[in-house]
Amino acid sequence: MMPKTWHLCASLLFTLLVGSSQASTPAETSFQDVSSTGKLHRFWPNSLTSYHRILEIAEEENWDVWFASPYAEMAEEDGGWLRVPHQIPLNDRFMAQKNTGRIDVYMPQNSMSQLHVQEVHSLSLGHLVEPIHAQIPPQPAGALYLSNDSPSNSSFHDDYRVLPSINSFLQSLAQDYPDLLKVVRIGLSAEGRDLWAVEISSDTKSLRAKKGVVISGPQHSREWIATSAAVHMIHSLVHPDGSLHELLENFNFYVIPVPNPDGYVWTWEGDRFWYKNRQSLGPTVNCVGIDTNRNWGYKWRKTAENGGPILTTQDDADDEDDDDFTAQSEEYLGKKPKLPIDPCSHWFPGVRKWQAPEVNDLANYITTLPNLMSFLDLRSYGQMVSTPFSYTCKRQPKAAEDQMEAALGATSAARRSGGVAYAAGSLCSQLYAAPGNVLDWIYKRKSVKYSYSIHLRDTGTFGFSLPPEYIRPVAQEVEEMLKSLAGFILFRGFGVDEDTGSVDQQAWEWPLDGEEKLDADDLEIEVEGSESNHMEDEEELLDQWVLIDGKWRWMHEQ
Repeated sequence: MMPKTWHLCASLLFTLLVGSSQASTPAETSFQDVSSTGKLHRFWPNSLTSYHRILEIAEEENWDVWFASPYAEMAEEDGGWLRVPHQIPLNDRFMAQKNTGRIDVYMPQNSMSQLHVQEVHSLSLGHLVEPIHAQIPPQPAGALYLSNDSPSNSSFHDDYRVLPSINSFLQSLAQDYPDLLKVVRIGLSAEGRDLWAVEISSDTKSLRAKKGVVISGPQHSREWIATSAAVHMIHSLVHPDGSLHELLENFNFYVIPVPNPDGYVWTWEGDRFWYKNRQSLGPTVNCVGIDTNRNWGYKWRKTAENGGPILTTQDDADDEDDDDFTAQSEEYLGKKPKLPIDPCSHWFPGVRKWQAPEVNDLANYITTLPNLMSFLDLRSYGQMVSTPFSYTCKRQPKAAEDQMEAALGATSAARRSGGVAYAAGSLCSQLYAAPGNVLDWIYKRKSVKYSYSIHLRDTGTFGFSLPPEYIRPVAQEVEEMLKSLAGFILFRGFGVDEDTGSVDQQAWEWPLDGEEKLDADDLEIEVEGSESNHMEDEEELLDQWVLIDGKWRWMHEQ
């Protein structure tokens, strides 16, 4: 058993180390008042067309969209939960009574124009306004946390933590479990802070004999619950009593708990609901920051109608990264190409792909990792497990069937853990089309078959201000998801008790040799029923589902 030590010297040494390349960070008790006061406007669109129009207005007015989904219902299927397409008629299997989606928009006090409020009202079945007031939790100066306590007992997970505390806690874990965990510097942020990855592996098998799993904390800095859940998962992997410890027998884990350190620090020091990184955009631009989760190299675009149909130019069509892309003509849509996204927008994707140093460094690091089989992108909020793709709703991965089966198993495991329902579906279909997403890049370019974006609790009651008492329950839910996914990868869906989620320990052996690593040119197919004209991203058409021969199929609404 590991001796219980406070590791004061190690923590101080680590703080000095990271401080040498970080921007200065104030003492943990000297935060300025960054409490955020505003109103959350919650809309229920009256149609799918209205849903997209409200998102267009949000982009035009630079509104801060916290949550958007064209679906209101979930259907139970094989123990898991699926998002129900917006226009499918309800029946007695479905939870909700209204067939409508929802959009949450946060606005500072009195900043929403009356003109647009009236228009959005005309597009909505209902509109609810809720006051939002977020306080920054106090952080004891010089606080130290017992890292070799179990995750259920450690006081570290009692509250949200500032970046220096997170870094010191990770270093303490590295000191307590040197044979399992090491902290690796993988790059620098835009403001010069270190980017850290945590590598976790036992010596029971050689590095390349195991499957690799990458877990990323939130790229959007205000999603604190995802950061805390990532740190809790690290703790659960290395501690002997941790719920994930047994997974080290067959998996190596690579966890990046804070992939946007500048933005995370700013949520404590400047704006609790800050979204992007803190990158300078030049002397003539009055805004800072790039949406790092729209800056990845696959299907990156300068322009996007707030995640809706993408309008672009022939220059973008010539991009060598877009092998299956054909540019639209102005005559086809009857309109000129859209201007690039405003740099002050929350969704600003940068002026070029890979512009954000955090994205560049994380991609370079992932490229070096061997034998990757799964990727989890932790986010909030919405309670969703999402498969590729993000850039379009009209294509699906060739691995979609396996991906969805594993996702449904994960949602079922989460519900067994805490009774909370998570939905499963593609990222685009559960939110909206958004190009340049890490999920699409790591699946299509790095061939990581079981790649998911996981939006943690809740569905909007607290939103990004989820109270700290939810940290452990949420972390336990995502840990149960990971165990379910690990079992699926190991057994290809076999060997896991569907009622309890337990795995026969004697059966923890790899499946047949030659586990496929999908070829990058063979990773996606047309969604059944869609037109194969490679115009799917550019057509200004709405998705709908129709019942044909007893099966729901995608069609283009004319």
